[in-house]
Amino acid sequence: MRISFFIRLLTIITVLSVFVLSSTNALAHERRGVGKYQVVVGWIVEPALEGQKNGVDLRVTSNVTGESKSVEGVEKTLQVEITHVSTGVSKVFSLRTIFRDPGHYTTDLILTAPGVYRMR
Repeated sequence: MRISFFIRLLTIITVLSVFVLSSTNALAHERRGVGKYQVVVGWIVEPALEGQKNGVDLRVTSNVTGESKSVEGVEKTLQVEITHVSTGVSKVFSLRTIFRDPGHYTTDLILTAPGVYRMR
């Protein structure tokens, strides 16, 4: 009876390990400090696939007072440039706020070519 318990436990641990190691969604977003701001950017749907509706997932926070605070209003002046790396083709998009989520911004798009894309 003890052996079957340990075999089940080992099986559960193995399955969870494979799930955690194969999950890349959280790792695909990039975090950068930009002056007094913290910016996290990635795709809304990951992995990003050609021909599928997607969008930029952008969060901006400020850490001036020692606590993280959402930064509102950046959609008025900030844009995102997306470049298809292998062809060099780029396009600039306006951002919009995500309803009831201060400091969270997006733009809707459909990627039209397979490959690597860069956001700036």
